[in-house]
Amino acid sequence: MRTLMKKFLLAGITAITIFSAVSLRLMAGDISEPTYPVNADSQERREMLLKHRIKNASNLISKVTFEHDRVITVVYTPRRISDDSVWIVELFQAARQILMAISKVMASFHPSVTIHAEIRTINMDAHQNSVTGISLVYRGDKLSNINWDHFSLWDAGEQSEGVIFHKLGKKPALNYCQTEQGERHSLLFCRKLHAIIDN
Repeated sequence: MRTLMKKFLLAGITAITIFSAVSLRLMAGDISEPTYPVNADSQERREMLLKHRIKNASNLISKVTFEHDRVITVVYTPRRISDDSVWIVELFQAARQILMAISKVMASFHPSVTIHAEIRTINMDAHQNSVTGISLVYRGDKLSNINWDHFSLWDAGEQSEGVIFHKLGKKPALNYCQTEQGERHSLLFCRKLHAIIDN
C-alpha cells in the first residue's frame, strides 16, 4: 500500500513539474531563437533575437525593423476598411494587442530597456495612398509604463483625424479629438477610443 502511495505521489510531482515548465514557457511567449549568421557579433545577435521574438509575439505584426538599439518600428497591416472612424479604432485595438505582446517579450528579454516604438499601417483604400500610425515612448517592463506624454496618432492622408493624448495622473486622457465629419461624429469616435483605453 505504501509503495503504491509513493508511486502516485511521484507521478503527481512529475506531472506538476511538467505542467509548471510548460506554463512558464507559455507565459514567457516565444522563446525560440533565429538562425544567426556565422560572422554575427553579440550586438547583431541581440537585435536579431529581439526582432524574432517581437515578430512572433503577435500575428498582427508583419514586420519589425531596428534603426538603432532603442528604436523599433513595428508594421501592422489592417483589414480593408472604408469608414475612417472604424479604421482608426481598429488601429488602436491592434496597437493595444501589439503593445501587450511587446510587453511580454521585453519583460523576459531586458526589463530595463526603453524603446521608441512606432506602429505604422498603410491605408489600403484604392483612391488614396496614406499612412496612419501610432508613435509612443515605451518602457519595456510593463504596458502601464507607456509615457502618454509622447503618445500620438498621425495620419498623412488627405482625410486626417487628429488624436492627442496627455498624461493626467496615471490615467491617459483625451486632450483633443476632432474629425472632419463634424462634432457629433467626433463625440462617437472619441467615446470608442476612451472605451479601448479603459479596457
